[in-house]
Amino acid sequence: MLHNGVPLAVADLVNRMIAYSDNTATNLLVRLVGTSNVDKRMSSYGLANTKIFRPTFRDGHADVFPEEEREFGLGMTTPREIARLFRLIAEGKIISRSVCDEMLAILEKQQDQAMIPRSLPLERDKIVVANKTGWDEEKLPDAKGFKGEIRSDAAYIKSPKTRYVIAICARRGQDTRSTVDNEALVTGAELSRMVYDYFRRATRSPS
Repeated sequence: MLHNGVPLAVADLVNRMIAYSDNTATNLLVRLVGTSNVDKRMSSYGLANTKIFRPTFRDGHADVFPEEEREFGLGMTTPREIARLFRLIAEGKIISRSVCDEMLAILEKQQDQAMIPRSLPLERDKIVVANKTGWDEEKLPDAKGFKGEIRSDAAYIKSPKTRYVIAICARRGQDTRSTVDNEALVTGAELSRMVYDYFRRATRSPS
């Protein structure tokens, strides 16, 4: 909770945007750097399908790519591309190693633990999760007029035994519940644990 008149630095806004999915902080940052500049930066890293079209709360008023905004709303990405972005950050290849370390430290503060981190043995295996979630409604209805749910989570997972990146994105979800029992969240958590168990077994020393 913030009080009226509290001065916020860019770092404060970034923390609010990532850790708490604060839309107002997002809008202030988008206004500061510009949507087209964000898209150019993503393109420079080979992420042609990772774009932002406008600030939040402005449906149908795209700054760039109006046709894509009509279908995707605020922005778009793919599981492959967002996982690649997380890998580049983990490897220190976005701007510099120190900047990437700052990004990871902010991502580790993520408050939404309902998908990728949910079923992982965090304390037992000393796992650190740096993740960013997403939640929206489809902008265009399906053939029956239903606008399904969009749920996503992307993360860099690190423990003493293994490290990897993972991205899970679900579209047209029929379950619109906002609780942790939402089917997309439960299924995503199960997939996340399966991936972790696979890598954990793969890095085990032979007996």
